[in-house]
Amino acid sequence: MADIYDVEVTSKLQGVVEMFESELFSTMRAGVNNCLEYGQSTGSAKLVAAAEAGIEGTEQMISVFTELCDNARKYIDIVNKTDQAFN
Repeated sequence: MADIYDVEVTSKLQGVVEMFESELFSTMRAGVNNCLEYGQSTGSAKLVAAAEAGIEGTEQMISVFTELCDNARKYIDIVNKTDQAFN
C-alpha cells in the first residue's frame, strides 16, 4: 500500500483534481444542455423536463465534486509542506 504522505501519490491526485475541474465538469454540463436543446427543438416536454432535472442533478454532483477537490487540494498542500519540512 502506498504511503499516504507519498508526494508521487499526491501528484496523481492533483492530476485527477485538475481533470475534474477542467474537463469533467464542462463535459457533464454540455451533455445535459445538449439534451435540453434537443428536447426544446423537438418539442418534447418529457425530454425537456428530464433535461432540466438532469441539469439540477448535474449541478449538485459538481458541487459535491468541487468540495472533494477542495479537500484534496488541502491534503496535497499538507503533504507537500510535510515533504518540504523533512527533505
